[in-house]
Amino acid sequence: MLPSKGGVRRQYGGSTTRHGLRKGDLVSSPKGIGYVSGDTEKQVSVSDANWKRLGQIACSKVQLIRHSNGLIVV
Repeated sequence: MLPSKGGVRRQYGGSTTRHGLRKGDLVSSPKGIGYVSGDTEKQVSVSDANWKRLGQIACSKVQLIRHSNGLIVV
């Protein structure tokens, strides 16, 4: 991500967003179950298991199933 004016980058990833979600969290949405892949002021981007985006969905229509703990299990 490119920094905005003043050289400050937007929070992305491990920090909890304004919606209480963070990248990688498993959520349920009207378009199916998927992972949070980003957010805007009013919407959350939800992607499937292959990180193909299902869509940008209003945060009020998304329900958290499980927080991402950042661990990769092989």
